[in-house]
Amino acid sequence: MNIEYYVNRIKLELTGGVLHSEIDDDGYKNIINLALQDLNRYYDQSALVQSTAKSCIDLTELEEKNHIKIGSVAFVYRSQGTGMAGGAQTTDPVSIGYWNMAFGSRGISTWAQRYMAYNTSRQIMNTISTDLAFKEDKAGRKLYVNYSTGDNPGSIAIEYIPRLESVEDVVGDFWIEILSRLSLAYAKIALGRIRTRFTQSNAIWAQDGETLLNEGKEELTALRERLQSRSNYIYPVD
Repeated sequence: MNIEYYVNRIKLELTGGVLHSEIDDDGYKNIINLALQDLNRYYDQSALVQSTAKSCIDLTELEEKNHIKIGSVAFVYRSQGTGMAGGAQTTDPVSIGYWNMAFGSRGISTWAQRYMAYNTSRQIMNTISTDLAFKEDKAGRKLYVNYSTGDNPGSIAIEYIPRLESVEDVVGDFWIEILSRLSLAYAKIALGRIRTRFTQSNAIWAQDGETLLNEGKEELTALRERLQSRSNYIYPVD
């Protein structure tokens, strides 16, 4: 959705398309961008990007190469199974055991022993050094990844939360609706402050500024509490 969609929606909800609004379209765009900055703190619609498996990955270079904006890294995955190189199995002992069994070497017992020894060695490696443990250096824009198994997987998949820089970056019906409601709440607060700046004691009619101001504050608080409670990711605090 582009920003005109949000502007038209807010104007329709506030004015019904009939009443005059004290805020022009540029003002509404500023309000929507303010809501977008607020949404960045709660947005958790993740995406995946492939990267060459290195101990230190330059996130700026990764962004430029894939035309993305990384807000925070959530998880790191192997793109290939262990023992895979170029898509072909090489030294996986399970595969070796299978061929030995197929050609009548020592049957299922040998295969099971190989498999148990293989799993035990993997567990020991992961106990000593956690596989794919990572540390994101936000200031230096680097991602440090640990590979405990000793074999380089060739490529890894990085799950990340995008950094929202424009309303077009917001994807998913849920988040589009949340941005719309956040923008509407901020617009109500802005209009409420405008209409309550001056009061008329002798007027036969009264502005709805106080009502809009209270509605906007209540809706904004409710939205923030809802977003805080449904967060899918917990990021470590250094």
